[in-house]
Amino acid sequence: MPFTPPPGLELIPDLPYGEQAGRAHRIDVLRPTHRAAQPVPAVLFLHGGGWHMFGKYPEINAFLARAGYVTFSSNYRYSHEAPFPAQLEDARAAVAWVRAHAARWGVDAGRVGVWGISAGAHLAALLGALGEVQAVVDVCGPADFFDPGWEAELQDPRGPVSRLLGARAGEVAHLAAQASPVCRVSPRSAPFLIVHGARDAQVPLSQAEALHAALLEVDVPSELWVIPEGDHFINETHLPQIEARVLEFFRETLGDPL
Repeated sequence: MPFTPPPGLELIPDLPYGEQAGRAHRIDVLRPTHRAAQPVPAVLFLHGGGWHMFGKYPEINAFLARAGYVTFSSNYRYSHEAPFPAQLEDARAAVAWVRAHAARWGVDAGRVGVWGISAGAHLAALLGALGEVQAVVDVCGPADFFDPGWEAELQDPRGPVSRLLGARAGEVAHLAAQASPVCRVSPRSAPFLIVHGARDAQVPLSQAEALHAALLEVDVPSELWVIPEGDHFINETHLPQIEARVLEFFRETLGDPL
């Protein structure tokens, strides 16, 4: 069912932020109805779904919008529409659109955070690793397409990673490196909050541990929060705790908009 924003929030859906191969890219804005006197930070959400399904999901940003942030949720090309790096190009275009329209939405173009779940967290992590945003929250995101602990997925020719890359990771090592956030971190990367379930069967905890270690290696602030009983769906089973920590993290890194 369509999302109806709660009192105090306004949804502006399906705004075009670009077009590739005839497909219009869309972004939703969820913001407080009360306008702040000064520009506030922006937060972009990127959805999960194995890079091949699901949609923008603006309602997940409601807790941030209630806290005063102007939030965005964008789509991106699915893996069956175009292989990587198309998805990263679209995520970059969404961030660029937010900055280009900062005055319209009352946001500070220099304070843009991004977060995502699963495949969306992977794209958020790439944006953060490349230093294109100011803060990143990664919830159960893939980070290392060379991880021996993920061998079954990486070797599956019909699995999500192979569909994303157009071949098994080992067959396109250069592309797999470009798609692996652990290979893209540098001292200019953004601060990270990495949230992962210890019992995640889809994306092993070793992915989060590798990204956390890579960030610390180059002196980039990173917090790894492992939920001991959590699986790949911790955003459903532990939502209140995750929302509280995500909000705290964005307040620490982007500033409190209220």
